[in-house]
Amino acid sequence: VAAAHAGWRGALEGVIEATVEKMIALGARRADIRAAVGPTISQRAYEVGPEFFERFRTEEAGYERFFIPAKGDRFLFDLPGFVLGRLRDTFGLAPDAEVTTEANPDSVTPESLSALRRAGFTRVSFGMQSAAPHVLTTLDRVHTPGRVADAVAEARAAGFASVSVDLIYGTPG
Repeated sequence: VAAAHAGWRGALEGVIEATVEKMIALGARRADIRAAVGPTISQRAYEVGPEFFERFRTEEAGYERFFIPAKGDRFLFDLPGFVLGRLRDTFGLAPDAEVTTEANPDSVTPESLSALRRAGFTRVSFGMQSAAPHVLTTLDRVHTPGRVADAVAEARAAGFASVSVDLIYGTPG
């Protein structure tokens, strides 16, 4: 088991590749390695300046695809898509590989779900936790059970064929 934090800088500078190589050196088989992309800042919230964009553009042809223009000279950076792209490059994922991300039902929009789908995620799992509003309050969750149903519908509309929800059994309340 290995864990690596590879934000934009780590992913750009080889943390993912170095972690995989170290695991292999310690006896892991590349085919048995599994990776998880944890929650990250969404593209709609990750505004960067032109110098950030230029660093990626000059690093490797094609990295422009992880940016969309914003106001003025600003860009919105797709960190989940970039990390997934680096994982694909490192592992050589099969075209039909399942690639899952987790999301809070209140944190997604139709646009953010479409961006995740374009980045190559094939499955989204929502943290529903409970269908009982008082249990959600106990768990300090701010979404409503109805929001989960809306998020699932938005995920389907964005092109996710595989959508799941996480429930917690036996919570107080």
